[in-house]
Amino acid sequence: MPKLKSLLKVKRDDELPLLSIGLPTKKERVKPVKVEKKKRTMEAETAVRKVPKEKKKKEVVKKKKIKDYFVSQPVSSLSSVQKNKKVTEEPLEEELERIIDDSSFIDTLKEEAQRQPVRRVWTSNLLKMSDKEAQQLRDRMDAEFKNDIALDTSLFDNKEEKRQILKYVDQFIYSYYASWKLEAFYDLNIRTQLRDKLKKEAPRLKKFPNAVLDELLEESVGLGVIERLIRNETISDIGYNGTQLIVESNEQKEINETGGFVDSDYIHRLINNFVSTIGKEFNSTNPVTDVVYKNMRVNAVHENSANGAVTISIRVSHTGIMVTNKVVEEMSNEAMTILFEAFVLAKCNIVVCGETGSGKTEMTKHLLSFIPFTQKICLIEDVSEMHAKEIFPNADINSWVVTRSASADELLKASLRNNPTWVVVTELRGGDEANEWLQAIRSDHKSITSLHSDSALSIPNRIMGMIGEVRNVQEDRIENEIKRLLNIGIHINVEWIHGRKVRYIADVVEFRNKEQGDSITLFTQEMDKDGNRSIKMNRISSKLHKTLELSGFDLSRYDELMDEYEQLENNYEQEEA
Repeated sequence: MPKLKSLLKVKRDDELPLLSIGLPTKKERVKPVKVEKKKRTMEAETAVRKVPKEKKKKEVVKKKKIKDYFVSQPVSSLSSVQKNKKVTEEPLEEELERIIDDSSFIDTLKEEAQRQPVRRVWTSNLLKMSDKEAQQLRDRMDAEFKNDIALDTSLFDNKEEKRQILKYVDQFIYSYYASWKLEAFYDLNIRTQLRDKLKKEAPRLKKFPNAVLDELLEESVGLGVIERLIRNETISDIGYNGTQLIVESNEQKEINETGGFVDSDYIHRLINNFVSTIGKEFNSTNPVTDVVYKNMRVNAVHENSANGAVTISIRVSHTGIMVTNKVVEEMSNEAMTILFEAFVLAKCNIVVCGETGSGKTEMTKHLLSFIPFTQKICLIEDVSEMHAKEIFPNADINSWVVTRSASADELLKASLRNNPTWVVVTELRGGDEANEWLQAIRSDHKSITSLHSDSALSIPNRIMGMIGEVRNVQEDRIENEIKRLLNIGIHINVEWIHGRKVRYIADVVEFRNKEQGDSITLFTQEMDKDGNRSIKMNRISSKLHKTLELSGFDLSRYDELMDEYEQLENNYEQEEA
């Protein structure tokens, strides 16, 4: 029994092994002492300076409490490892730092947990739609956008919720399908596969219909709003001026209602996507960039060179012929529609002029449509926007694009070695190519080209001025030669009438040199602010009339229209008299 009592006898506090830091006993206490701080390294000093003042103060208070508490503990409450060591007035500094670090880490975890965003519930009505209903909504919105290009093209009403969903999509793709991102930018088939993966594997996207996922992928891996805008085949220009998204079609120009979704950061991302296709960067060092991607010609200026707001201009060219005989008749009249076809069939050299965006390229496409397969075409473009191989699959066309290693004048020289009937330059821009173009038509090759000029009558002077940039010319002789070699000049003008863009043919000229007589203005048209037109016409010369007839073209309808016009003019003059 005494033996059992001795076994059950409770040991004194100072004999108990330490299981954890316990309460202080009355017996032995370690006097609080100041713990000298280690010298901080340069990195530690930097880290401390970066901590916000309030957070820093909070952490210092915590560390002081832990320190004071630790040094106030009795020797008996120290760890067994410390008990076996010689105890000094100052506790082990390593133990102190460990406890402080553990405490700080736990507090940090708690703070991070508190800062974690609450998972929002998406309330979009799109979640309740079937694939068929969402696609019908998409088609309806696209149809409405064709009639009013100011309308927003997004399926989402709540733009903030769209940003949240888009962030989730970006994170999912980055985590699981990052290697698909670039491929999906170029290849729509890859994008469709990625959509199927999202719907199957992303938990929060399973209920979204395909049309909605398509839009989210347009934003995440594509060109976002740009892709939706250019589905409208009438869109010709898209621009962001630093504050507004401006959209322009063949007839309208409006500020597009993007609901604040498109801003400078959004445009910046689009530009980076464009420049990635040519392996360049867009930054303050490279503030101006020009890119041709698919059917878009892009120019962007960095905010450092644009008063703090990035700008972008996108010129869109659509596959297909926008200018038909019906459109030409609306732009002029039936007589000009007949003559334009006859000019091409008779192999006349034609120059189309007008301001930027007037429709020179589309008019050139219209004229090319009359060239038969038997006549070979060498087409030279500064940017690929004609899509001639797709538009004219049955024509014999060499379609070339100017590059840094192949200039326009070099391609013009090369064209003459390809036995062409037609040498077509989409636009004459400089002296070298204008000089080589002149050499081509001197050698009896036929040509259709365009340039910037304020009237058809001034085309010869414009060409002469470009050639004069690269070599000395005798103005009278060169001008006379150009008028002899050229046959027809067409000038297209643009006016905004009551908010709608109206393109019309302002004048058509038959060129003749001094020996042949003065050039003939075949057609002139003026338009007032309300869109009322006044037209004047003159007959083509007898020489050109004969040339057109020899080509096999029937001019009887043209002659009939001219007789009617002249009769009306005579009646009007008699009434005035």
